[in-house]
Amino acid sequence: MNQLNSLILEPVSEIKGKLKGKFYNLRLEPPVVGDYVSVITNEYGDALINEVLRRTTVFKRPNRNGHAEGYVKNLIEETIVANYDYVFIVTSLNQDYSENRIARYVSITLQTGAKPVVILSKADLCDDVDLKVEITKAVCDKADVFAISSVTGFSIENLQPYLQENKSIAIVGSSGVGKSTFLNTLNGGELMKVSSILPIYSASANLTIVLIQMNRAVQFLPLLKTEH
Repeated sequence: MNQLNSLILEPVSEIKGKLKGKFYNLRLEPPVVGDYVSVITNEYGDALINEVLRRTTVFKRPNRNGHAEGYVKNLIEETIVANYDYVFIVTSLNQDYSENRIARYVSITLQTGAKPVVILSKADLCDDVDLKVEITKAVCDKADVFAISSVTGFSIENLQPYLQENKSIAIVGSSGVGKSTFLNTLNGGELMKVSSILPIYSASANLTIVLIQMNRAVQFLPLLKTEH
C-alpha cells in the first residue's frame, strides 16, 4: 500500500486517505492490504489515517532493500497482508508441483496463526490426482488439502466451508498456477459475492498474494461447471 495515498474500503463505499504525520515522525509501520484503520474524515478532501488497529494475523517477508544477501541476519521483515482467516496455498498439478515448497508455505501460514488450505489446481491435467493428494497430506498433516479444477468445476464445492460471511482469505502461489482462473471461478455467476478483491501483491518474481473478503456465504450449485 502506498504510504502517501491509501484506498480505504468502507461497508458501502471507498474513500481515499493519507497517513497522519505521526507515522513519519515516529516511524510507525504504515497500513497494509487487509488492515483495519481508524480515520479522521474530511468532507473537503482525503481522510487522515490516524491508527492501524490490532492485527489478528500477518504475512511477512524479508525486506532486502539496501542489504546484500550475505548479511541476511540483518534483514528486517515487512508486513504485506493482514487480518486473514485462511491461507489458500495454490499450486498446480504439473511441473510446478513441489511438496517441499507447499510444506514451507504451510509452515509459514501456521506461524501467522491462520489455517492453511492447500489447493492443488489443474486437476483436469493430472493423471495421478489421488496420489498427489495423499503425498501432500503426508507432508502437510496440519493443512487441509483439496485437488480442484477451475475448468471443469471438479471439487470446487469442497471449499464452501471456508467461503463464509465475514471471512478473509489470503491466496498465495507461484505465477502460472491458476490463481486468476481460480478467483474468476469463485467470483463467477451466482457462485458468490465478494465485497472486495484487494490488489495482488508481488512478493517476488515467483510469488503473488491476493486477499479476498467475503460479504456473504457461498452457495454452490450441484454439478458446477465453469468456462476457461
